[in-house]
Amino acid sequence: MDRLERYGLVLAVLCCIGCEPSAVENVPENHDAPSPPPAESIEANVSAYCACDKCCGKWADGITASGHKIKPGDRFVAADKRYAFGTMVTIPGYGRVPILDRGGAIRGNKIDVYHDTHKQALRWGRQYLSVTIERKKQ
Repeated sequence: MDRLERYGLVLAVLCCIGCEPSAVENVPENHDAPSPPPAESIEANVSAYCACDKCCGKWADGITASGHKIKPGDRFVAADKRYAFGTMVTIPGYGRVPILDRGGAIRGNKIDVYHDTHKQALRWGRQYLSVTIERKKQ
């Protein structure tokens, strides 16, 4: 979009302030808007954990590596440090959740899904799944 087109677009928007909504329908979309971050699918070894001593050892304080204070019903994962905290991950059978934690054994394509109780974590077990990771823009 060149300078003249931008000027016309700004003028059109300014003129339409207070107009009927139908008057603004033909304003062109902003094609310079950033595209969503790319996603990648990986085959991952997905296990489960909770915030108990058995799962977390001396780090069983209810606070994740990102500083998130765990509350009942929280859903998030622990993943390799190559993925930034807050990166969204979609895991079949668990959902679309953020990466909020790390772990000593979490390297490469290993992911831990968080559960409220040890019984729930054991029920999940270990699964080999195709997961989608939405890369955050740096």
